[in-house]
Amino acid sequence: MRTCKNNKECILNHVSNDYEKRLLKTISPVIKGIKPAEIISLPKSEENVRGKLKLLTTMYNNCSKIKGEIINYSSKSIKIFIYNEYALQKILHKMNIRNFLATCGYSPSYSLEDCLEKLFSKISMGKIPDEIGIFLGYPLKDVMGFMGVVNLPLTKVNYWRIYGDANISDRLYDNIQKVKHHTEKLLVHKTPQQVFESLIS
Repeated sequence: MRTCKNNKECILNHVSNDYEKRLLKTISPVIKGIKPAEIISLPKSEENVRGKLKLLTTMYNNCSKIKGEIINYSSKSIKIFIYNEYALQKILHKMNIRNFLATCGYSPSYSLEDCLEKLFSKISMGKIPDEIGIFLGYPLKDVMGFMGVVNLPLTKVNYWRIYGDANISDRLYDNIQKVKHHTEKLLVHKTPQQVFESLIS
C-alpha cells in the first residue's frame, strides 16, 4: 500500500530543528492511527509562522496517512487540524458516538466530511467546541464528564480530564505515550526527515 508521495524534497527544512522534533512527537500517534486527530495552535505573532505553517501543510500533503485543515480561528491565531481519516472514520461510525454528536448539532446521517465541516465551522467562529474531544479520540465518558452531561467524578488529569473508571482512558494514554517515546528515541540518532519517513512507512 502506498503511504507517501514520491517527493525527493526535504520537507522539514522550513523551521528550527527543535520545532520539527516537537511537531513530529505531537502528531506521531495520529500518523500511526493510535489517535485519530490532533489540533495545533499557531499564534499569528509567533516567530516564523509562515515557515511553520508551510512545514505542517507539506507534511500532511506528502503523507497519505494523514490529512489537514487550516482554520482561521481568530485575528491572533490559526488552528491546524491534523487527522487520520481511517482512525477517525472508525470512531464516528460508532452508534453511541453518532447519538452523542447528534445532541451537539451533528446529524446522525452526516458523513465524515459533513462532521468535519460542522466542526471546522464552529472552530472558525472563535471557540473550540467541547465535543472536539470525540474527534481527538478521547473516550466518550470523559468528553461527557467534561461537559457535565453525566454525573461522573473527575478521577485524574492525564493529558486530558479523565472521569469515572480510568482503565480505558489509561490504556489509550499509555498507547499514545508509547508512540511518542518511540519517536523521541528515533530523533536521538536520526534526522527529523528520516524519522518522518520511518513513521509513514
